[in-house]
Amino acid sequence: MKIQKSLGAILLFLAATALFYACKGDEEIDPNKRMNARIEGQAWNSNTVTGVKTGNNLVITGISTADGQSIAVAFRAEVGEYNLILDSTSVQDNVVPSVVLRTAPVGGSTLASNLCTPNVSGKINITAIDTQNKTVSGTFEARVCGIGGSRQITEGKLNAVKYN
Repeated sequence: MKIQKSLGAILLFLAATALFYACKGDEEIDPNKRMNARIEGQAWNSNTVTGVKTGNNLVITGISTADGQSIAVAFRAEVGEYNLILDSTSVQDNVVPSVVLRTAPVGGSTLASNLCTPNVSGKINITAIDTQNKTVSGTFEARVCGIGGSRQITEGKLNAVKYN
């Protein structure tokens, strides 16, 4: 009987330890942040976000002070879904939808969706643009590539990001 209790306690301890380590890397995406995503499965939350509209283009850039990484999302300033592909239409419209990851402010790598092969490496889905309040919302996902290798960005969200 004493052996069964000890064995039960050991099994309970091992199960709790396994559960702790399984959840350890599951950081949360903060839904209150204006821009967030997962980079290689790890939560990334912006601390500051800026949006700039030039002509018919919008570029939204988020920076995380936690890890120094930044993500920039560029697209036509219209509601719709954009495949991240460099084609004759995007060049003609002077709009190249893309996602760019800068891995650190100084000495980091710059990885871009347009540098991946095959050319289609993700999508940007703009669900709302409020021209009166100058905000934009939507989602994005991309594989970004460069000299520093490649990274997968998933679950990207723009949440009523202000732009100028």
